[in-house]
Amino acid sequence: MNEWRTVFHHNNYHMRSYSETRWAAMLDALGIAWLYEPEQVLTRHGIYKPDFYLPNAHLYLEVKGPHPTSIEIEKAQDLQETTGVPVFFSHGRPTFFDGELRGGMISYFSSNLAVRFTTARLGQLIKSHLDDKIYWSYIYNGRHTASPPYINVGSVATSYLSSLLSRAQLEQYLENQHKPLNAIKAINQNPAGNIEKALQYASSKLKNEQLIKLLCSGRFGSRSLFSGE
Repeated sequence: MNEWRTVFHHNNYHMRSYSETRWAAMLDALGIAWLYEPEQVLTRHGIYKPDFYLPNAHLYLEVKGPHPTSIEIEKAQDLQETTGVPVFFSHGRPTFFDGELRGGMISYFSSNLAVRFTTARLGQLIKSHLDDKIYWSYIYNGRHTASPPYINVGSVATSYLSSLLSRAQLEQYLENQHKPLNAIKAINQNPAGNIEKALQYASSKLKNEQLIKLLCSGRFGSRSLFSGE
């Protein structure tokens, strides 16, 4: 038997970490469309599969631990160079405290620019420009717990079966599992919502640090970042 690899289920997807399932649930709560590990790209450090592609926002989202490593950042830069699509990292440990989701970060790194945006600040924008139901769904799905509230039988069974496979066999199994799910999501994809439009607009302006700071404040001129006004 190979090493035990815990697999976490989310809507029939077999994800590699509990953090990935939390971010998937957060994206769902915000109405942000996503595909899981839809492609792989060759980088200077080997094959790279970004965690999430957000088609309506036209960006990748990588889920990491406390902070992405220099190698992980270089992989993301290679991916962006190859595809022309920016790569954002979600990292840290979002925890519900004092009415907000604190301790999490959403970051973007380039050769000369680092943009960081806290989960608390994102929550403030959601609360200001959307509604309480979306805000509390974001909080509920994003909060950190010491361990998943439960691991279902399917996750345990999948984890056991994955331990019987070689690394190459496991990667092929996961690809076969996710490909049809991604295809269905792509067919049923809704038009971009206001949050997705805002993310796409912000990511298109990443080379302008001053503009990004304005966007992170939640407003650009008289235009609300989320309202589409």
